[in-house]
Amino acid sequence: MKQQLLNKFPTWYEDLTPEKNYLVLSNDYDSYYSCCLLRNKFGIEIGGFYSLKDGLYLNAEHTKGKEPIFVDLSVTRRKTFDNHFTFINNPESINPNIITDVYYRKYRLCQEKFAIWGLHEMN
Repeated sequence: MKQQLLNKFPTWYEDLTPEKNYLVLSNDYDSYYSCCLLRNKFGIEIGGFYSLKDGLYLNAEHTKGKEPIFVDLSVTRRKTFDNHFTFINNPESINPNIITDVYYRKYRLCQEKFAIWGLHEMN
């Protein structure tokens, strides 16, 4: 992973724990696969589902007293692993497209997974 890209990422991922965090997935396979990678790496469970049509669903058993980590979702605030080319300015987003200024040069196809792996390899 390019060092220039890694230097742009926030470092909150270094403190992820199942005691403090839960994952929120969307309705696509990229999100589910990324959640599986994060669960295997950090032991964090899926506690929520975000439907673009109906909003956020939470499982109180997995979320009570914990902070969400959105996965493959562009959100305006909160921590997220994302890969969408967006104009949303979220300083807590780990997104490989934050340094891409031209859409056709964007990181595609599950790139947040590679970001997750790259962060794992650095620690």
